[in-house]
Amino acid sequence: MLLYSLPDTSLIGHEVTANFFAPYIMNEGVFYTDSNALEMQRRVLNYRPTWNLTTEDSLNITANYYPVQSAIAIIDTET
Repeated sequence: MLLYSLPDTSLIGHEVTANFFAPYIMNEGVFYTDSNALEMQRRVLNYRPTWNLTTEDSLNITANYYPVQSAIAIIDTET
């Protein structure tokens, strides 16, 4: 894994994200994130409970962006 520093630009804001890829986790797209460090919220990849979410390949990452304050959890159905 390579880590690079942020560019030194004092007048431009940056948003830093961590993207994880784990192809062998069998979780059926379900994971949990904290909600302002108060309680864990159940999340489903490419799903919204109140409307139909349709994504193109180029929008897949941004459509599944969730801010995480302190914890994220994945439960594997095999282990």
